[in-house]
Amino acid sequence: MSDVADQAGVTKAVLYYYYASKAELFLRSLLYVMEIARQRTVAILESSEPLLSRLEKLTRTRLSIDVTLDMNVIMRGSEEILSPEQLGELRSAEERLVEVLANAFEEEMRAGSIRKASPEFIARAFLSLLVIGRGEMERLGATADVQAITDEVVSLLWYGLRDH
Repeated sequence: MSDVADQAGVTKAVLYYYYASKAELFLRSLLYVMEIARQRTVAILESSEPLLSRLEKLTRTRLSIDVTLDMNVIMRGSEEILSPEQLGELRSAEERLVEVLANAFEEEMRAGSIRKASPEFIARAFLSLLVIGRGEMERLGATADVQAITDEVVSLLWYGLRDH
């Protein structure tokens, strides 16, 4: 907490006034990042471009950020320090992001642009592909090509494994 207070330019007392514990500060920080990710996802998905273009932009944006939102990793690492209620808040934040994506997929299904399937499943598959893409970016380091990995992630989702 001392390091956080120093970086924020406040005293530890001020930090503890707003956050009762390290766990609370950790949770609020994660929730903030997840809300920003959700808002940026909404902004990209609300554009009038075709869904494929929006997914490419969203993927490129997410892969360009040095932070992963792999909820499996976050939840595993958080189970020991967060209360069940706090873990529930994290799951709710994840569900809000899934809902935004699922709505976009559902809209495309209604328009007949993509095949009918569970929009929530597709949203979760997309988020999983983003995690894999982020891992590939980390594996390749300085030689990583964001556009090439974006193309791989989006084409796997959009076209599946069919040979075109």
